[in-house]
Amino acid sequence: PKTPKPQSSEIEIIMSVTTCSFSGLPLREPVVSRKSGHVFERSVILRQVQETGQCPLTGADLAEEDLMDL
Repeated sequence: PKTPKPQSSEIEIIMSVTTCSFSGLPLREPVVSRKSGHVFERSVILRQVQETGQCPLTGADLAEEDLMDL
């Protein structure tokens, strides 16, 4: 039997779990924002938080303490 091809929405879900929501880079040290639920690569989001104090996707205030390891 043939294996069905994944739908585009399934591909988006898989991609969102394996890549940083901001940079699109593969996740090596993933963290999730407790405020938005977005998943980021640790080094990418920490740099953003230190520079702006905001989530790059929502613009909401974001601190290092708001990030949780996955």
